[in-house]
Amino acid sequence: MKIKIERFWNDNIRNTIEEINDSLKRMEINSVLNKLEDIFKIIETNQDSKTRVSLCIALEKIAQFDPFFNKIINFLIKLLEKEQDVHVKEFAVYVLGNLVLEKPNLTLITQTLPLFVKFCKDSSEHVRASAEDIKKRLDHVKQTKIKEKEIITYLLTELKEEIDTRLDNLNKRASEISKKALLLDYEAAFNTQDKMVEDIHKFSEINEIAEEKIKAFIRKQVNENPIFEGEFQEELSRWKNMRAEKEDLIRQVHCIIRIQSKIFKIIQYIKSRSSKEQISIDELKKQTEGGLKGIWSDDEIIETLEQLVQEEIIPNLFLQQLKDLKDLMELKPNEEK
Repeated sequence: MKIKIERFWNDNIRNTIEEINDSLKRMEINSVLNKLEDIFKIIETNQDSKTRVSLCIALEKIAQFDPFFNKIINFLIKLLEKEQDVHVKEFAVYVLGNLVLEKPNLTLITQTLPLFVKFCKDSSEHVRASAEDIKKRLDHVKQTKIKEKEIITYLLTELKEEIDTRLDNLNKRASEISKKALLLDYEAAFNTQDKMVEDIHKFSEINEIAEEKIKAFIRKQVNENPIFEGEFQEELSRWKNMRAEKEDLIRQVHCIIRIQSKIFKIIQYIKSRSSKEQISIDELKKQTEGGLKGIWSDDEIIETLEQLVQEEIIPNLFLQQLKDLKDLMELKPNEEK
C-alpha cells in the first residue's frame, strides 16, 4: 500500500509522506511512528483545511497497519475534542468512524461512541450527517458485540467447568501416585520400581487422552460458534501448564524411587558382609549403576551410609571402616611427596 502524494502539498509534507511510504515498504515501524508525530503536528498547526483534510485521509490508510492503529485512533479522538474547522471535523469524524468500524471491539466502540453522539448535534449539517451515519452503524455493531461477548462468556464457563473436571482427576491421580510412592521403604521401592515406571507411563497416557478430549470439546464449541475461535487459549494453557507441572512432579517422585532402590542395593551389599570383612567403596558404587545420574561419588556413598546409620539400618562400624579407608587413600599421595 502506498500513500498518494498530493500536488498541493508543500515540500516538507511531500518529503515526510514519501519517507513514510519507503518505511512502510520496508516495514520500519519505529521510523513510521516517528514520522507520524510530524504528520500529527502538521494537522494540528497547519492553517490550510485542504491539506489537513488530505492528511486525515492519509492517516486512514496508514492505520491499516496494526502497529499504528491505536496511535492514530488516539490522535483523532484528541483532535476532535477541540477541532473548530468544519471540513476537518467532517473528515476526521468520517476517518475515525471508518477505522472503528473496520476493527470493531466493544472497548473501542464504548470509548468513541460518545464522541459521535456529540457530533450528531454539531452546527454543521455535513458533520451531523457523517456522525449520525457512523453512530447508527456503531449502535448495531455494539449490540452484536454485546451478544457475542455473552456467548463467549457462556462458552468459557462451559470450557472452564470441563477443564476443572479434568484437573480434579489429574490432581487426584498425581496425589495417589505420590503418596503411594513416598510411603515406600527402601526394599519396597526396589521391588516396585518397574511398576512405578508403568504407572508413570499410564499417568501420561491418561493425561494425553484427557487433553485430546478437551481439544475435541473446544472444536465442537468453535464449530457451533465461530466467534469463539482464539478465545479458549487461556483456558487451554491453564490445563497444559497444570499437566506439565504434575507430570514433572511424578518424574521427581520416580527419581526418588530410583534413589531408594539404589540405597536398598547398598543395604543388601553391606548386610551380606560380616563385621570382620572389609567393605569396598568401589563395590558400593557398583550398586548405584544405572539411571541418568550414573554411578555415585565417594562422598555420596558416605553421606548415604551416614543416613542409614542414623536410621539404624546398618551398624556404624561399616561407615567408620569406609571413612578410615577414605582418609588413608587421601593421605597416600601426600606421603609419596
